[in-house]
Amino acid sequence: MLLTGKDAFTLIEVLVVVILIGIILGVSLPSFGKLLDSVELRSTSRKVIQLLTQLRVKAISEYSTESLELADDRLIYQDRSGELIEFSKGIKVIRDLKEDNEICFFADGSSSGGEFIVVTANNQEFRVKINPITGLAFMEGD
Repeated sequence: MLLTGKDAFTLIEVLVVVILIGIILGVSLPSFGKLLDSVELRSTSRKVIQLLTQLRVKAISEYSTESLELADDRLIYQDRSGELIEFSKGIKVIRDLKEDNEICFFADGSSSGGEFIVVTANNQEFRVKINPITGLAFMEGD
């Protein structure tokens, strides 16, 4: 059985396919990077809101006052034993718009209120507001 060349691909055909794959990847990779940035932003914002909600619930359930310090690049909470718990994953900068650098949650569910902007490692930012009456934290735009 002789091979006549009709059952194989030519070098030109293979090169055309490789070039087309390269063009498709070149067009789609920047979009994929933006998608990853968006996922990171949503993940970090949810974790910050979750942390604030947990502190509010803890203040209510333990009938205590819980405080969260806003540092330059992290959120700091000190528990009853004196242990410092820091949240900094995905955070590059925190700008406190009230400039008192602390948010308190009280036993009745209220809070000192506050508003701050978090800048993520990839320079995206989101604004968090804490309602002083209800103590509920939310992202602006939610």
